[in-house]
Amino acid sequence: MEVTATQQTVTTRQAQQLVRVVFFLVIAAMSCRSDESVSAGGKWVRVQTKDPGTSTDVVSFVLTGETSDLERHPAVSITCSSSPNKPPTVIYNTDARLAATIHDNLNYYSPAMWGWVKVGHERVYKAVWDLIHIPEKPSQSAVVDRKTAKHLLSGAIIRVLFRDYMDEAHTDEFDTQGLNVNDVRESCGDKWFGKDTVTAGTKEFSSGKTE
Repeated sequence: MEVTATQQTVTTRQAQQLVRVVFFLVIAAMSCRSDESVSAGGKWVRVQTKDPGTSTDVVSFVLTGETSDLERHPAVSITCSSSPNKPPTVIYNTDARLAATIHDNLNYYSPAMWGWVKVGHERVYKAVWDLIHIPEKPSQSAVVDRKTAKHLLSGAIIRVLFRDYMDEAHTDEFDTQGLNVNDVRESCGDKWFGKDTVTAGTKEFSSGKTE
């Protein structure tokens, strides 16, 4: 199945903040610095930061991935919006330089990456994720489509294959089990994480479509 995703808009300031949060949490998780991050269940960690624009609290849940490349530290993150009316933003930080390829000919200003995703024992599906652009820096992160975002709450082993700007293949593995969904629901709001959060709530994460 192919996901043709026209993702939600992420401003430059939001992108910079989200990428900084992911990097911060990966370092904190790797160094076990409990004063900077707390467990969110399983291999997930939770951090609370201040939005530099509004000074409101921003909560993120980050999961680091396993990879054979010891120089890379991939991670996925669920960042709750400072506004209860906005959905969480789900980011995949590949920690690899990505090619700014236009995959959607109708959306010239939205470079994207291909991702091949395998959830547990299910069949592999292909997704298109819009890259997060930070001026004067190579793209390394992308906004995840709603289908993959939903699987992050399933407790399954998720494997992602992608190619970098040199067309070299990379595979990352994420063990999503153990996440305290009640904590996520309390932080992001019941509008996005209600009783049926695993099966229904995450469909609001983005405007991506599954075919």
